[in-house]
Amino acid sequence: MPFIVRIFFLILVVFTPPSLAQAQTLGGDWTARGPGIGGGPDSCLMRFAGDNRASSWCLGKLSAISTWRQRGSAGIDMFDGMGNTVGTTGGTSTFQLGKSGGQRIWLRKGDRCGIVASGADICLDSSDYGPPKGGAGNVTTISGLTLWETFSTQSARLARIEPNSCFAVYNCQQTDYGAIWCQADSAGKSGWVTKFYVDGDQMWATYLNGCQ
Repeated sequence: MPFIVRIFFLILVVFTPPSLAQAQTLGGDWTARGPGIGGGPDSCLMRFAGDNRASSWCLGKLSAISTWRQRGSAGIDMFDGMGNTVGTTGGTSTFQLGKSGGQRIWLRKGDRCGIVASGADICLDSSDYGPPKGGAGNVTTISGLTLWETFSTQSARLARIEPNSCFAVYNCQQTDYGAIWCQADSAGKSGWVTKFYVDGDQMWATYLNGCQ
């Protein structure tokens, strides 16, 4: 490498602005630990992608995370699909993120409720922010629910599950874009139901966990 080129390369390395050097350093897979957040013994997985999209395999309010934002070298904000703060650094910490290599960040859960029961102006309890514990169990429709052929609202409609119906869901999973889908059986047909949908600027839940 020519001498002048080597000098220019060293200048770029030494004088790289901190904002560029720190960009997305908090991306990747993290293990969240704290009381009541689900998964294993009070632990679950969170994934922060380089395009600021996020996925969560946690329960409660943390299950609704869809995007994230880094602040400085160790600050982080997490948001649901409506832009409500779900978790953030600062204040009284309620859970911890850990990464391979020993990196640790303490956060607190957000204060706003971003999910409302469909057909009712009721803020969901944190126990209903995700599917039944373990990914299977009985649930109750709120204002009716469509059974879809696959886990997409662009697929065929197989059946209509009436309001206040108790039925079983299983094989619950979260997609890359944060939606929660579960398999269910109704009217002799097997298909998929979604936990949430978005209407206007509000996220709505289609069923409650357990038989009400």
